[in-house]
Amino acid sequence: FFLLLFPALEFLKYPDTTLDKIARGYILGSAFSSLIIFFIYSSWIGFLPDTYYHWFRNIAAGKITDLGNNFFRIVLPEHLLVVLAILIIASYLMKNPKDKILWFYLFCSSFVIMLNFSRIYFVALAVGFIILAFKQNLKHWFFVSTMVAASIFVMFISTHFIASRGQSTGLELLGVRMVGVTAPVDELSGAIRMALLPDIWRTIKLHPWMGSGLGTTVSFVHPVTKILETRTQFDWGYLEMLAELGILGTLAYLIFLLIILCSLAHLAYSATGQFNAPGPLLRGLLAGGAALFVINITTPALFQGFGVLYFAFVLCLVIQLSYDHQK
Repeated sequence: FFLLLFPALEFLKYPDTTLDKIARGYILGSAFSSLIIFFIYSSWIGFLPDTYYHWFRNIAAGKITDLGNNFFRIVLPEHLLVVLAILIIASYLMKNPKDKILWFYLFCSSFVIMLNFSRIYFVALAVGFIILAFKQNLKHWFFVSTMVAASIFVMFISTHFIASRGQSTGLELLGVRMVGVTAPVDELSGAIRMALLPDIWRTIKLHPWMGSGLGTTVSFVHPVTKILETRTQFDWGYLEMLAELGILGTLAYLIFLLIILCSLAHLAYSATGQFNAPGPLLRGLLAGGAALFVINITTPALFQGFGVLYFAFVLCLVIQLSYDHQK
């Protein structure tokens, strides 16, 4: 995946408006696709599991989950970048809270995350916003942070209320998701995650230093069906890294990523005025990188395609800015 470094370096030669247009198109496309899919199933045009669901699950690698009351969770791997987009846009808004266009794209991104409904994404956003508070106008930081949290909450309540035909606001669903954090065995996804642990530890112990290689599988007994299942998704990002890369590979990779973030932090907070790059972009990228480390607790965000793409872009930006400064 890090071969993406070379086309990324070439891409930085294009005008800034090119990347801006791609980012705007990505956010709008993600929001509209999530909205359309949600509408199809919440209005009973489609029924799980139909032909489209199988395409969505097997080809697009996404998930459509019925959470009850006609509310469906829409998940795609590329939603990982939406978390990063929220932090970058928020960083710009903390400098200029009156930019209506940025608010529009922030709300579109928040809508995608609301329908994604991944708890770890919300935790990652919280950590990212804490990092954005550093050397920031705290009044603007508090306003933007509050608006993001409030918009996600209001969107969830209103969407759930409309989808359920006025039968529910979805607050009970929030309670169920919180139970998965405090008592994981009482919630299905949490129970599956806990059931995976014994075989994950066994796999790590087989080759602790060098790992078992990419694509390593683990087996577990499904908490509901009681059937033995085998899968490549560990649902534990750092443990998956240890199982596949080993202790040495994991440490080397994490140190490499931390060096990138340290270099980015230097550009963002110590030398912003010396480089031809906006401070809000660099600070947003730094917060996004930290968010990926949080997401990697339950998802292989750091060595998944989109996560690697993100760090490849950041690395290219750091190299380019350092090179321009030396000229």
